[in-house]
Amino acid sequence: PLKRGQSFPFQRVFMLTNLRRVIFSTPGKIVALLLLVALGVGFAMMDVQNLGLGGASSSGALVQVGDKKLTEQELQDRLRNALERVRQQQPMLDMAQFVRTGGFDQVLNQVIDGMALEEYAAQQGMAVSPAAIDGQIASIPAFQGFDGKFSQQRFDQLLSEQRLTAEQVRSDIRRETLVQWLMAPIANPGPVPAELATPYASLMLERRKGSVGYVPIGAIAPGTPPTGAEIQAYYQKNSGRYTLPERRVVRYAVVTPAQFEAGAKATDAEIAAEYKKNAAQYAATTRRNLAQIIVANEAAAKGIAAKVNAGTSMADAAKAAGLQASTLQNAEKAA
Repeated sequence: PLKRGQSFPFQRVFMLTNLRRVIFSTPGKIVALLLLVALGVGFAMMDVQNLGLGGASSSGALVQVGDKKLTEQELQDRLRNALERVRQQQPMLDMAQFVRTGGFDQVLNQVIDGMALEEYAAQQGMAVSPAAIDGQIASIPAFQGFDGKFSQQRFDQLLSEQRLTAEQVRSDIRRETLVQWLMAPIANPGPVPAELATPYASLMLERRKGSVGYVPIGAIAPGTPPTGAEIQAYYQKNSGRYTLPERRVVRYAVVTPAQFEAGAKATDAEIAAEYKKNAAQYAATTRRNLAQIIVANEAAAKGIAAKVNAGTSMADAAKAAGLQASTLQNAEKAA
């Protein structure tokens, strides 16, 4: 609202009115349209420039966590490798479809999470030794030869196919190992034994005071070096700490009868020669079941035989004589 003694700004109203008349006129509409097109082209050029840079900073890094950097080329390689793994199940999938279905975000977030956990592990003093990394590489079956041992040629061949370097593989293994160390206790928490939980719980119920004195290591006598016998005795007592688990490599071949059918067909002449060579093996035989009674003398045998011939069964005749009949099954006799 106007105050007393204040004049109304007629000049400003007149200028706005003239500007509106110019804009809504035909020449004004053309000029305004050209200005809008120029602004749109300018913004589009800025977007194209940012897209060409891939959002990377002047240092060439898309993401930086601590001293670890994710470059545009590394992200492209990881996207390509992830797409190739998915193509094993979906051969018709292309990069555009992979990105639309969230593949880009998944790969990027996975790398960023790994870099963040790796940086956190480094801040906590955690590290993976090169020997442990080499041991994991050697234990991967894809990098092993026919003898079950690590093959440098196979290793280089697979890395070349995947467009990876040995340093990238070692870096990924180092990162995955640290992530596993950090996340495994959280992902699979187990019950805490009472013997372990009780001392920690008791710390909140007690308060202690103490003093600390600094004693340099040089002021402590080194002591007597252990003898060979003492070292050997300690080793035998704690041999389990210095024993590696046994590992064996088993090589086997799957053999089926169908693989030998073609070469195992014998001719009539070969069959006749084999039969003639082992005629005794293929000779005709007779098989009989024999019942017998073993007696001490001939007189007893004749007495039992007379009863059997008279119609008494061998079992009853043997039982009457205080004996027992036995039977021989499938007794063979050459024909």
